[in-house]
Amino acid sequence: WTLRSSTTPGSPEWDRLNSLKSEKRTVEYPASWGAGFRYHVQAPVEFLFAAEVQRTLWSNLTSSGGAKPVVSTFPSIRGLVDTTEYRFGLEFPLEGKFWPVRFGFLYQPSYADSEANLTMFTLGSGMAVWKLHLDVGAGFGKREYRSGDIFIDQHGAIHAGKPGTPPDSRAAVDTIDEQLAQVLITARYKF
Repeated sequence: WTLRSSTTPGSPEWDRLNSLKSEKRTVEYPASWGAGFRYHVQAPVEFLFAAEVQRTLWSNLTSSGGAKPVVSTFPSIRGLVDTTEYRFGLEFPLEGKFWPVRFGFLYQPSYADSEANLTMFTLGSGMAVWKLHLDVGAGFGKREYRSGDIFIDQHGAIHAGKPGTPPDSRAAVDTIDEQLAQVLITARYKF
């Protein structure tokens, strides 16, 4: 989570965060629901189109005792927002309907930072041999956002500094550029 540069050792927020290190919490995740459909087109070109929308009520996230964990732990974060994810996909069967080719798109907004939304493109294929179904897929995504200085400076201190340690000349906010690549292989057997 983002800590503001005012979160320095000895400050009330710093002391509160340090006191939470050994605290145990039970987090109850919020309700999430979705709906989707698929449409199989036969002619002139055969393909399958699928779409899904999923809504998650992150503003209802609670922890033991009913406290909202992120807001109470990190007062600089204003609260969590509800999100709606969108997923779309196309599947084209190749000759003989043996190896279909699949393409997809995912848009996943962040519940804590409106600038940290994830956009992902996917591709994959699969095959069925007798009762065994094999699928392979890959996804490539990117998200870029700003965060409080999370990298250690040349003096070995976080930018907010330790008492008596001079801060470096970098900005108090870092731009984080995350790139995601994943591969998924699944096997199913029909009995």
